[in-house]
Amino acid sequence: MGRLLRGWLDGDGLKAFPLDELRSSWEKHRSQVEGPGGLFEMLEEGAPRLSGEVARLREQHLELEEDIGVLEEFHDPADHRGWISRLADAIDGHCARSAELVYDAFDQDIGGG
Repeated sequence: MGRLLRGWLDGDGLKAFPLDELRSSWEKHRSQVEGPGGLFEMLEEGAPRLSGEVARLREQHLELEEDIGVLEEFHDPADHRGWISRLADAIDGHCARSAELVYDAFDQDIGGG
């Protein structure tokens, strides 16, 4: 999702701001990680020691969803390139932390290391 915003910021052939695609990707992400049998449930059940981190990621979901909603208010997203770049960084950081938790759970709780 951050890559989608960066593609628009960098002018990678995206003339129209990809708000619909971003919102669709975000909804898919949330359903995959927060839905029944999703990543968060798997982490909470398989690695209970990570439940605090999972709770923080859930909070980030709410914050990021609000920020994505703010994009709808921009009449011309080009006027808000810095803000959009920071949002892309926040989304990328959130996804990276999710991946780290999966690694931590596998490495320590499932016996990978």
